[in-house]
Amino acid sequence: MDWISQVLGFGRTDDLEKWVINIQPLAYDLQNIAPSEAGNGPNPEYPWPHEWPVEAPADHQFLLWKHLANTGRGRKLMGIIERAIQRFEEYA
Repeated sequence: MDWISQVLGFGRTDDLEKWVINIQPLAYDLQNIAPSEAGNGPNPEYPWPHEWPVEAPADHQFLLWKHLANTGRGRKLMGIIERAIQRFEEYA
């Protein structure tokens, strides 16, 4: 696991494990806006509610986006996601 920690930019596996625990609520919120998880509510792909749409993703102010862009935890999560994508071949 040490090598995965290093690929993702953590000095030690302990640091990665602590970060994962700390970031879980934000990652859970990110997962739950997926259309399959959001049900008939706000999601980044389709208008809602499905049977009589009154709101579209382009018009909705997702609080999650503000957290991802304007908080240290959010920016770190986005950075780790970017690093994981860029270095995928190293750990896949």
